[in-house]
Parts: sequence; structure tokens; C-alpha cells
Amino acid sequence: MLFDLTKKTFTKMVVHDEPSTDRGDTWGDPACPGAPGEALLPHGISLSKRADSTNSKSTMQLYVVNHGGRQSMEMFELRRAGPSWELAWHGCFVSKQDYNDVAALSDGGFIATHPTALRAQGDTSNLLGGQATGYVVRWTAASGEVEIPGTRIGYPNGVVVTPDGRYMYVNAWTAREVHKYDLKEGKETGVIKLDFMPDNLTWTSDHHILAAGVVGARGDCPAGSGAPCIQGFGVAQIDPAKMEFHTLFDWQGKISPISGVSVALKVANSIYLGAFQGDRIVKLALKK
Repeated sequence: MLFDLTKKTFTKMVVHDEPSTDRGDTWGDPACPGAPGEALLPHGISLSKRADSTNSKSTMQLYVVNHGGRQSMEMFELRRAGPSWELAWHGCFVSKQDYNDVAALSDGGFIATHPTALRAQGDTSNLLGGQATGYVVRWTAASGEVEIPGTRIGYPNGVVVTPDGRYMYVNAWTAREVHKYDLKEGKETGVIKLDFMPDNLTWTSDHHILAAGVVGARGDCPAGSGAPCIQGFGVAQIDPAKMEFHTLFDWQGKISPISGVSVALKVANSIYLGAFQGDRIVKLALKK
């Protein structure tokens, strides 16, 4: 879906289900069985520039974690269509395990998180305990999917990568941490502890990172409400070089305008919040 910030309206995007025949572009795994069609059930997404473009303009690639019909990474091109935008499907990689979030790389590969805690049916102690319950992988056309050493953390969730592909930042959701990892050297170089459970990460125009997530999750929910129940949210701005942060919003103990906050995106002097629960986007004004 496209959201118009001025009109405050949603429109469904047009999706072309075959690679561009004029350019012969097929991305991802040659063994990809074909476009997902209506079976697409999106989760994490990542939009970035693709380095191997064959035309004069930069190609914008949109990678989408898919849980519909298959566990896969679906690869689309985002392109102009008059005053609007459309998507062209270019390929996929089918994984043996489900992904949570993705960071698309300029070389056509990607970094993705594999949380494993939810596979333990009904075991919320494993989910919320903070111990290592998943890992991060890197996929390339040449090497396939490879686990990145040293990335077994507490429910690996949101992930972003610097434009030059050098550093990765990944959330340990249940441990309330954000980890910095040097992909060239193959080692972790920093970690910060937040006062909420960081879900997704986004870049700001001034090269900082926003982390957003719920303040807590507990198992003692009222009957029929489902578990875990979610309360409050936080949004923090991170300096990726210093690995320091300051809190932009602390909604603990307040009546929240949105349930299950999972992402924050800065546009001008406003923050747009998305969630894994509910049916809305919420706009909050930043204090000057």
C-alpha cells in the first residue's frame, strides 16, 4: 500500500508479477519457483538502491519478507508510474525457516533475522526470557544463505545496514538491546541497552537511527485477551557512530494512541508510527 502524507489516504500498489523481459532482470535464487501472486503475506521490508543497474537511473529495490504460501524473501523493483509508484517482481529466495526483518544490500544480497522462539508453541518464557533465541544471516547469489557468526541474541528482530555495507545494526527484542556489527571484520563492535523492547530500525535523513517498540510484554493477561499482552511504547534516536541514544517518546503508563508499536519513521518534524497490531498509522509531532 502507498500512504499519501498530504491527503492521508491509502492506495493499493500495482504489482507486475514477472521480471522485466526487456532488461532480462531476474534477481535472487535461480531456483525461485515464481511470483507469489495473491499468496503474498508481507512482514519486514527494506528499500535501497541497487548497484548493478544497467540503465542510467538508479534502480530502487524493495525486499519483502513473505509468510504467505512459502517462507521467502520476495524481490521487487520500485518504479515511477505517472504521479504514483508501482512494483515489478524480479525474483525470490525460499528459506527453510521464517524471517522477521531484512536489510537489502546494493549487490543484490540481503541481511535478515531468523528469530526461533516462536516455534516453541505456547512457550512464552522462551520468547520473553532475553536469552539467545535466533540469529542473523547473510544471503548472496554466490554463497546462498550463511549464518553470521556471533549473532545469536535474544529474539533478533529489526535490522539495518549502512549504505556502504560495512556495519549492521540489529535489535535483540527480548533483551532490549541494539547491537552494532562490523560485517567486514566479522565481529560485534558495540551494544546499547534501551528501556523498551526495540522492534524495527529506520534511518533518518541526518544518518541517525530510530528504534521503536513496546515497553513490555507480560503473560498475566486477562482471560481471552491472548498472550503476551503488550503495554506502552518507546521511541529512541541512536547515534550509530558513538552508539549512544536519547529518548524521543516514552509512552509507559499512558493511554497509547496505537497498540503494538513496531516502527518509527521520521519525516520532516514528525514521527510516523506503525504497529504489528491494529489498523492505523499514528503521526506524532517532535518537540522543537
